[in-house]
Amino acid sequence: MTTPTKSPPDPSVRFLRSLSILLQEYADQVEARAGTWPRPQSNGASTPITPSVRGHRQRQVVELPGMSTTGGMRNSEIADAIDYDESNVWNTMTTLQGGGVVEQVPVPGPQRWRLAAPYRQEFRGAVEFREAVTRAPAKQRPFLEMATEWAVRLEDRGLAELTTSRGEETVLYVSIPREKSLATVNVPLSIWLFGGVFSERAPRAETRIKELLGQRLAGRLTVRNEKLTTDLLDALTAAYEEAASGTTDPG
Repeated sequence: MTTPTKSPPDPSVRFLRSLSILLQEYADQVEARAGTWPRPQSNGASTPITPSVRGHRQRQVVELPGMSTTGGMRNSEIADAIDYDESNVWNTMTTLQGGGVVEQVPVPGPQRWRLAAPYRQEFRGAVEFREAVTRAPAKQRPFLEMATEWAVRLEDRGLAELTTSRGEETVLYVSIPREKSLATVNVPLSIWLFGGVFSERAPRAETRIKELLGQRLAGRLTVRNEKLTTDLLDALTAAYEEAASGTTDPG
């Protein structure tokens, strides 16, 4: 008796399977835009809420470790991590943003995304950051304590809003009230300065900071703790004062 030979795969079957996946993801996007997302409700606890999403790709995105960090991830990084086309990643992210699940990171440079605040370990103020400083290497603590006290003084004067984020590292965001951050303090090793925000909101102070550091502020500049001085903190204070004044004429 002869054994029947298998027919080659029908191309139409492969096409229909691929189409079904695309239609499912499109349906997820339509459903989200229709307003059927469960809106996040903060539980007031230290544990972040788990986002409720629809669709395989959306679940892949929200489960990426980098999405729960303050710095978030670029479209290209997300595409590589979930093996997906970058243009489709953008569509997925805008859908998740419409549902309040993700947000754009307010920093200059390429677009970055992170989970919205209820889904991250993020806390108002500097209490959790101070706690993290106590666990930092002993030789770094004096610098971190000095930077933390500087940031708290800015908030006391109404020049900044402080937010602590815990992820791969603990970060204290020192934001212009209701706006972007000129600087962040990071346990254990550095301060970040965001050059694009300085150029936009504090160009006069930027000139002085460049003189102190001996380099220009391009993109995100890392300032190691050993370069942290009272002169630099005074210049950063002047930057927040300039931003608060609304005067941005560098001359």
